[in-house]
Amino acid sequence: FTNDETVDEILKPNADLNYSRFNPICNNPIVVIKNTGSAPLTSLTIKYGIRNGTPQYYNWTGLLNFLETESVSLDSMTWGGSTTNENNIFEVAVSNPNGVQDQYQYNDTMRSTITFTPVYPSQFRMFFRTNNAANETTWKIYDDQGNIVHSSLPSLTANTLYTDTLTFAPGCYEFRMLD
Repeated sequence: FTNDETVDEILKPNADLNYSRFNPICNNPIVVIKNTGSAPLTSLTIKYGIRNGTPQYYNWTGLLNFLETESVSLDSMTWGGSTTNENNIFEVAVSNPNGVQDQYQYNDTMRSTITFTPVYPSQFRMFFRTNNAANETTWKIYDDQGNIVHSSLPSLTANTLYTDTLTFAPGCYEFRMLD
């Protein structure tokens, strides 16, 4: 086929054990696309979302030669307010390679079972105990735009219990601890 593209992998959201390091998520899905057509792939449309929900669209542009792949970070998606397993299927489909109809549509769609992220109250207390090498440890909490909204003190004391009351606006957050 001259114009053919495929969804090669769904990295996130995906409940598969192979992708557990990156999941669950509540922000930007990442999928891997592949050019399986003989013509260089320069554009395509990616449709994605939760099964039976409102789909979202992402217009990808780039350059992929035959059998080349690229990881694509999609726009933050609408989760539909569902945190149950009733609609725990993420679907992604690609179409319109190079602005024309795909010549082989049987490899255009992929689904993954997903685990929803926990939902916490807008305010809670975090207890954090340092070890003997407290100067090696820091933590940060990021919002879905990558902004730091809470973080540990610049220098922590060894073998100390820290108690912080954290308050959040509704949204998606990521906790990262470095040690």
